[in-house]
Amino acid sequence: MDPVFRKDLITIEVVAALDKRHFMRRFQVSEGTSVEQAIRLSTIKEFYPETNWSTLKAGIYGKIVNFENILQQSDRIEIYKPLIIDPKEKRRSKIKSKSAIPK
Repeated sequence: MDPVFRKDLITIEVVAALDKRHFMRRFQVSEGTSVEQAIRLSTIKEFYPETNWSTLKAGIYGKIVNFENILQQSDRIEIYKPLIIDPKEKRRSKIKSKSAIPK
């Protein structure tokens, strides 16, 4: 059975892959809901209770957004964990380690 769609509601999705567990929830929120409110409504914080949420960032379809950002119909909120190492620095160290190997 299809969900009931009201004009004042939008459908969004919240996803994350933290601590080797994946979270995905699609649900409806009122128009004017912020990213922060949607995250709270998604119950993701209960799924990852040990997570320090002040260190995480959020994006919509791969673009970092503020938690105050107002959501639009079909937005997909992605929760990003902090990088362990900068990708540029990782490539530099990989190149250095390859050049250190004698031929």
